[in-house]
Amino acid sequence: MTLVKTLGDNNPIVRAEFKHQRFVIERGRVGWVWIALAALLVVPSLVASLGYIGAILLDYQAYEFLNNWQSNITLMLVVANMSMYPVVTLMTIGLARNSISREKDKHTWGILRLTNIQNRQLIDGKWWASLWALNGDHGMVNLLRVGLLATYLVTAMPVLHAQNLGIIAPYRLYFLIFMPLFIIHGLLDAALSAIIGIIAAIPDEEWGTVATFTAMTVRLVLVVVTLYALWWIVATLHVNPVLAIMVMVSMIGVITALFVITLWASYRLIERV
Repeated sequence: MTLVKTLGDNNPIVRAEFKHQRFVIERGRVGWVWIALAALLVVPSLVASLGYIGAILLDYQAYEFLNNWQSNITLMLVVANMSMYPVVTLMTIGLARNSISREKDKHTWGILRLTNIQNRQLIDGKWWASLWALNGDHGMVNLLRVGLLATYLVTAMPVLHAQNLGIIAPYRLYFLIFMPLFIIHGLLDAALSAIIGIIAAIPDEEWGTVATFTAMTVRLVLVVVTLYALWWIVATLHVNPVLAIMVMVSMIGVITALFVITLWASYRLIERV
């Protein structure tokens, strides 16, 4: 049974788990505190991202040094990217892990294992529901990331070329090449976070804490590495765009391999516990 066949509505785990995850998320986000934080931090960054994406698609570039408001917008986007990405990653791992640990706490995990639901259906359903429950958050992370790329291509990169190299590059083409690569990497990164949360919850109670701590530590290290790699790619783009593309494609290959290995390991692990 392939992964795709277990993600549809025919899998009862997907329906039940997604309904529960959405309930947990909505209950946890009510109140003025969350709304105020979203309004103050996330919404302006999303608006700025959309604005710069529109500017680069219209092939607009600024060939003068950044003024104060442009610098402030760029700083806001950097801070939003560096804060939203780790937070959403940890939320994804937590939701995914809770999808199995909740069953164990309520003593329904053993019952699920005795039904006609196959182990792969169980893993895939919990993983997909946990991932899809946060689709809006992952969408915001990707939009902020693409927006920061567009900001760099509209402002900083033309200035660097004009002041230091005296050249004009196809900035819109750069954006059209890197935008899908950024999005693909972001989706695979989110998928990896969810499956890490799943595999951390499969072991019994004795090893569950160790597995969770190890999974969270490894994932946070990957978050730091990813942020640094994306920053390096953007900073290298004005000097060597071909190298930046090669590194970006390599990152997609690595994250794909990690996801496939972790998914396969979760299949094997659930068979042994």
